[in-house]
Amino acid sequence: MKQKKSFKLVIFLTMLIVLAGTGVVHAGLFQPLPYEDGVRGRNSYAYNPAIGHPTYNEKVNFINNIKNAAISASSIYGIPASAIIGMACVEGGYGFTRSAYYANNIFGIKVWAQNPAHGWQLKGQPDEDGGRVPLIVNHGRDRSIFNEATRYDNWYRRFASRREAINYLCGLIIRKYQLAQANYQKRIVAGWSYQKASKRFCREIADSGYNHLGGDYYEGKIGAIMDQWNLYQYDREAVKGDPQPRHRRSGRINISADRPGNKSVFGNVTISIKVDN
Repeated sequence: MKQKKSFKLVIFLTMLIVLAGTGVVHAGLFQPLPYEDGVRGRNSYAYNPAIGHPTYNEKVNFINNIKNAAISASSIYGIPASAIIGMACVEGGYGFTRSAYYANNIFGIKVWAQNPAHGWQLKGQPDEDGGRVPLIVNHGRDRSIFNEATRYDNWYRRFASRREAINYLCGLIIRKYQLAQANYQKRIVAGWSYQKASKRFCREIADSGYNHLGGDYYEGKIGAIMDQWNLYQYDREAVKGDPQPRHRRSGRINISADRPGNKSVFGNVTISIKVDN
C-alpha cells in the first residue's frame, strides 16, 4: 500500500514538473494562454495582471516600494517622479503583470530582437509583428498557438530590480524624448504646478512616440493615477524639499523725514527693500 502511494506521488511530482515546463502551472497565477490551455486560453490574457491582483494594499505597497528610487531618478534625470510612479502603476499593473512579476519590467519595455541578451519572452501574446509570426495551431480568434522560437515581437527587457528598471526608463527618455524633459524643467521654473507640468510631460512623450495611443489618452490614463495617489508629493521631494518653485519680485518702500516748514532735518531718506516671494 505504501509502495503504491509512493509510486503515485512520484508520478504526480513528475507530471507537475512537466506541466510547469509547459506553462500550465504558470497559468494558475495568471489567466491561461492558448499554449497553456487550448480551450480556455486567450492571447489577450498575456497583458492582464495576476488573478485577484493588485489589491488596494498591494497598490500602496508597490508605490512605497518604488517611490525612493523614483525620487532619486527624478533628482538625477530631471524627470517627474510622479510620472515615473504613475507609469509603473499602469504599465506594470502595480507589479502584477507577467513582465513585471517575472522580469521586474514595470514599464513593459520591449526589445525587438530574437532571444536577446537580458531578455524575457512573453509567450502566447498576440501577434504584434503584422501577421508575420508563424502559427502552430489556430484554435480560433484570440486563441492562436505561435512558434515562439522565431519571434521578435514578444521579448521584454529583464531587470535585476525595479530600481534598475526605473533608471533604464529615465535614460531612455533622455535619449529619445529629451525635449519633453527639458520642457518639464522650464515649466516648473516658470511656476507651473507639479500636477500640470507632469501631466503635460506625459502628453509630450506619448505624442513623440512613447505610446501609440497618443497624448490625450496617455495624459488622461497616467494623470488619473497621479491624481488618485497624489504622486506630486514626490516631485517636491525630488527637489530637496522645496515645496514649489517661486517667482521673485522686488518692492520699494520710500521713507521721508521732514520737519514743519518743509525744512529737512536729514534730507530725504530712501530705503529700498527687495522682497522675495
